[in-house]
Amino acid sequence: MKKKSDKFRNSIIFGMFLVLLSMPACGRPVKNNTVEKGLSVMRPPYDINAVVSRNDTIWAGGRDGVYSFDSRDKKLIGMLKSEFPIKYVKTLCVDNENNLWIGYEGGIAVFDGTSVKNLNEVLRLDDKRVNYIMQDRSGRILVGTWSGVLIFDGKKRTSLTMEDGLINNMVNVIAQDARGGIWFGSYAVPSGGISILNGDKWQYFNAGNGLPNNNITAIETDGSGGLWAGTGFFDKGAACKFEFVNGKWDISKIITKKDGLAGEKVRSIFTAGDGSVWFGSEYDGLAILKNNQFKIVTTKTGLSDNEIKDILQDSKGRIWMGTRSGITVFEP
Repeated sequence: MKKKSDKFRNSIIFGMFLVLLSMPACGRPVKNNTVEKGLSVMRPPYDINAVVSRNDTIWAGGRDGVYSFDSRDKKLIGMLKSEFPIKYVKTLCVDNENNLWIGYEGGIAVFDGTSVKNLNEVLRLDDKRVNYIMQDRSGRILVGTWSGVLIFDGKKRTSLTMEDGLINNMVNVIAQDARGGIWFGSYAVPSGGISILNGDKWQYFNAGNGLPNNNITAIETDGSGGLWAGTGFFDKGAACKFEFVNGKWDISKIITKKDGLAGEKVRSIFTAGDGSVWFGSEYDGLAILKNNQFKIVTTKTGLSDNEIKDILQDSKGRIWMGTRSGITVFEP
């Protein structure tokens, strides 16, 4: 009888202990896990690396291929079909003629609105491991690969490698600044960094002259002539602000998690129409910088995943975020 009584008493004590654990400590703030207003999640697709806008259609590319959405009502249209497999899409680009360029594990394809064509033979890719595709203001297509940059003006093809001035042949991201310079971000340990080509002159940034990390994950213009660059490797990194001063580019600001980022490694950066800057992290969610204040959004408050790989804004002002587990749309 005594054993049963002890057992009953112990169960009561254990239950009270669990209740105490669930209560907030005295004086300690309670975390607000309320879902962020205006956020919605779409799955499928799942692992998404790139999102772009074409007319009223949002295109999302990732592990399983390329999906399209009607941006007006956020409805999935379907997967892009082709006569050859398109998987593990790394980058998307819409050119001036409204063609959708697709960089994937097998090289480069283009969708003209009717059919999908493989461009590997036309472009004579030296390396099919395509990381990034963009079109500069002169109309040239620039392709970043593991073996340098391919440049295609519609007729002829040229290339850039370390022999021509790149800091590293592994080119992960490309951007163009307001002055016309082309920025090439490498993701290579330990010799990565940023190469800037303006005309025939080069400028470089790496850990030796101010970069917090040599792995460049994102480069984004800030809307006022400057640029942001995202850096990081594993759980280390930061975001850097660049400004053009006295005839050259300088790092004007470095921000880390201590300054307000969601996590150390920055995975993506986007400047919204209202001037806010969106920093997607590798592991820790989203940080929105507006009016010098940071706001953090994670899976606990509505994100589809804490790794945010790409961000864009549609014609209605909504923010689309491609993550490791679906798409999150923020509607202000």
